[in-house]
Amino acid sequence: MARRSDRGPAQARAQRDSTRYVGHPSGSRQARTRRSVHPLEVRGWVIGKLPEEIDAELVRRIEHLDQAIRPYRSQLLDAAHALVEQPLRAWGFTDQVPRLPAEAEDPVARTTAASTVAAYWEVHEFRSGYVLPSIQIFGVPWDTPPNVVHVLDLDPDLIRIAMTKAPEFKHLQRVATTPALAFARLFGAAQG
Repeated sequence: MARRSDRGPAQARAQRDSTRYVGHPSGSRQARTRRSVHPLEVRGWVIGKLPEEIDAELVRRIEHLDQAIRPYRSQLLDAAHALVEQPLRAWGFTDQVPRLPAEAEDPVARTTAASTVAAYWEVHEFRSGYVLPSIQIFGVPWDTPPNVVHVLDLDPDLIRIAMTKAPEFKHLQRVATTPALAFARLFGAAQG
């Protein structure tokens, strides 16, 4: 006979919404339940600050993101070009595929890096037994859903950790030179 839960529907829903099921790191088929930290824990950096202090901190965080990208920037841009060029070539496009305009390079590099940071923290623990909430990479930090944080809400150390450990950065050169990998990355980006 099945045992009935003493929890009410609201408590069960809160538990379900705050828990993610993530594959076990050892590669076994077992799944582990890990709780997500509350978004306010991540956004706590704004508490008690004046608007101009928040603006200054956001500028610092954007500069930190740019600094973290710098070692990978040219490879990111080459990979972004390959993600466009290789499928076009496979579909018979023979003209020269133009490079990104200079004014588009920074946003493309930032968005690619932010996407990689979000993907890294989606599958890695923030601290033992806890993962970060979903991470939004577009828009502004003050316009996120209540259960989501913005990439700029992340402490710069979390961004640095993700960028140094993310497997995507190890494969950037291969994306630029391997059509099949470019297709796989493009398909994955489209699914995301």
